Amino acid sequence: MKAKQNFFRRRMAIETQFGYSMLYFLIAFPILAGESIRIGYTNHWDATAYSNGRRMVRTADDRRVVVYQDILAGQPVVVCVQSHDGVTWSSPSVVAPGAFPALAVNDENWIYLVWRLEDGQGLGLRYSKDGAWTWEPSLPIPIRPEDAGACQFPVIEATAKAVHVVWQQKNLSASIAKICYQRFDKKLSGTLTPILTLSADKREASFPIIAGDLEFQQDFVHLLWSESPTPTAQPYLVYRNLSESAGTSYWGFNSPATVPQSTGKSHPSISVRNIAFNGNLWADIILACADAANGRMAIACLQVDTSGIKGFNLDSLSVGTNAMPSVDDVYRMSCAMVWQNEGHIFYGQTRDEHLMTIPPLRVCSDQSAFCRHPNVGYKTFRRDSIDVVWTAGEQPPYQVMYRRLAKQYGPVAIEDKRNQAALPKDFDLSPNYPNPVWSGAAFLAQGGGNPTTFIVYSLPQPSHVELKVYDVLGHEVRMLVNDQKPAGRHRVQFNGEGLPAGLYFYRLRAGEFVTTRKMLIVR
Repeated sequence: MKAKQNFFRRRMAIETQFGYSMLYFLIAFPILAGESIRIGYTNHWDATAYSNGRRMVRTADDRRVVVYQDILAGQPVVVCVQSHDGVTWSSPSVVAPGAFPALAVNDENWIYLVWRLEDGQGLGLRYSKDGAWTWEPSLPIPIRPEDAGACQFPVIEATAKAVHVVWQQKNLSASIAKICYQRFDKKLSGTLTPILTLSADKREASFPIIAGDLEFQQDFVHLLWSESPTPTAQPYLVYRNLSESAGTSYWGFNSPATVPQSTGKSHPSISVRNIAFNGNLWADIILACADAANGRMAIACLQVDTSGIKGFNLDSLSVGTNAMPSVDDVYRMSCAMVWQNEGHIFYGQTRDEHLMTIPPLRVCSDQSAFCRHPNVGYKTFRRDSIDVVWTAGEQPPYQVMYRRLAKQYGPVAIEDKRNQAALPKDFDLSPNYPNPVWSGAAFLAQGGGNPTTFIVYSLPQPSHVELKVYDVLGHEVRMLVNDQKPAGRHRVQFNGEGLPAGLYFYRLRAGEFVTTRKMLIVR
């Protein structure tokens, strides 16, 4: 299924210098969900998601795997529980000594696990394949950096070609923390890169997060982390991406870029939708992060290509504590998310780049329990529901809780991979991508922007289609489609070069279905 983008609201961001406030939609609705289920106990206060690494995955065949931290005999251990239906769970089993576990899933439903080794100076890697309940290889694959220091907050992502591991490396003698990266083959049988440092020299960097293509089609991988000049300075967020060619021998990182308006923000969680067209890679990113110093949570929408950030939009929500948000699969710049606030876990929904909370919906059913560190499954291949885990309790043993929630503003996740060939159920016209469209010759000559945008429309049945572009006065400026089209999803290219700057409209007429959207052309 082709990715669909939604950037027309960035017109507002450009017109107001990214300064407009969050929109609240005051419409009440009930939460539709199963009851909270206790899936384990733990003696570790940070059991589920302190670093925002993915603690849960849900495969295309509906298998759920959760990992969390525990303490046995005074030592940290990684514990795993699994379920095929979200109701009946396996007994907790210890995978290995260590802490800070994180998970990823690949296109064959293999599940990858990374964690910090018991001595804190290295990482362990294992994987589970073919729906098995066991982990391979029999002993963990170790990552042992040469410089002495503590490894913390590891995260992992699996693409069609590789397994990517990112972590914080703390140099104890210099008191500097950096972000490190290493790339492995699918079976973890060999490294594809040496250990690389991604963060700037003499900067304090922490809490990395990594996400790749939801559909495993483009090996375009995105990373964010918190960074500051000194350990006591306000942090800000840094973005980098990695793109791979058809072979595993070519790969390359872009230059790091500071995320706009990210001063004071930390603990990022991201969801990514990639798109490739005519050899170019683009991506929509939903970014949620904590802004603890100001008692807020920030939700940003980024448009990126291989060179870095191209568009940005920001909303925020007042919270009483470090929000620790976690986001799931993005669809049309919308996704489901959870966060913590004053001892409770809340659910919200972004739609068209804005957080919709009416008011925030409580996830934890036991209002007397102290709940924290929520985490949602990523690449769940579900458009109807979201899986959430969190830690509950004010003293050990704490409870590890799970709940399945119905998404409120769906569809917000990609279609089930088992049914990707299914025809669309409804007529639909998507926002053009990218938006705004840059038409100024001088600006384009300097390497900025792109005069080309793409429009995607969906037909549940064969129809005669008219797709036209109009100026703000209603004059037709382009006829893009005027033909009989088969059922399915169709992409149309529109070049705005030479058109005057301003607001434009594009209208789809397919049989009796008529709808219109906006686009902005700037110079």
